[in-house]
Amino acid sequence: IVGCGILAMMPTNTGGILFVNKSGHMFSISENDVKGDEKFRYQAESTLGISDSLKDPLRATVLPNNRIAISRGGEKPRIWIVNQAGKVAEEFPLEAVPVGDPVPMAGGAIAVLPNKLRLVGISGGGFVKEYVGIVRNNDETQWASVTPLDQNHAIVINREGELTKLQYRTSPSKHLQPSESFSLQTSIDLPPVVTASNVFVALPDGTLHMLKVVGFEKEHNFKLSRPAIVPMLIAGNYLLVQTSDQQLQCFDTT
Repeated sequence: IVGCGILAMMPTNTGGILFVNKSGHMFSISENDVKGDEKFRYQAESTLGISDSLKDPLRATVLPNNRIAISRGGEKPRIWIVNQAGKVAEEFPLEAVPVGDPVPMAGGAIAVLPNKLRLVGISGGGFVKEYVGIVRNNDETQWASVTPLDQNHAIVINREGELTKLQYRTSPSKHLQPSESFSLQTSIDLPPVVTASNVFVALPDGTLHMLKVVGFEKEHNFKLSRPAIVPMLIAGNYLLVQTSDQQLQCFDTT
């Protein structure tokens, strides 16, 4: 694919792959395309019509139901839900420029805005009341990270180090409900890593917290040789942490 710059990609039900590039062009590659004589793909199947003058980067996340959520900033911020055919299935205008990648939840995606989290494109449709945290300055981004946990939950950490579990609920109306919280007592620079049973959070002082997903009970504290400098990774049952002294430290998550 010429001029690609892949932003997100997902398999399709027909055995192919759908790519979205940083310019908002959608390319669909089938098994027959791979086996054929065509060596280069110049023409996109569809496009979001993004102007070259847009300075804010596109953000994208693959959703569990074979769709991709793509958000943009600029003068007309919005979020699109794209189906596996590379077509826009839903489009939602946003009142502010997104400051984070879309986050999967309830079949749709959370648009991460500076002072609120807006859930759109959910299964069954309908309006979901936005989640607003503690707003001290409308011009500042209050979220340090928003991380998916499961289909109906996400873990949010604000700039002050307050860790909150958000749950999608439908009663009395559709909304995002904070269900549990834990104070890290410091801000963080890197997103947490979430497994089925634990949340791992690296602090700027070199401490690594291992918390239970349920209740955020502290299971272990590890002291790293130096603070972590890049997002942590999961490889099988192991957590990989790169520290500022160029060490790669490994922790068993079981």
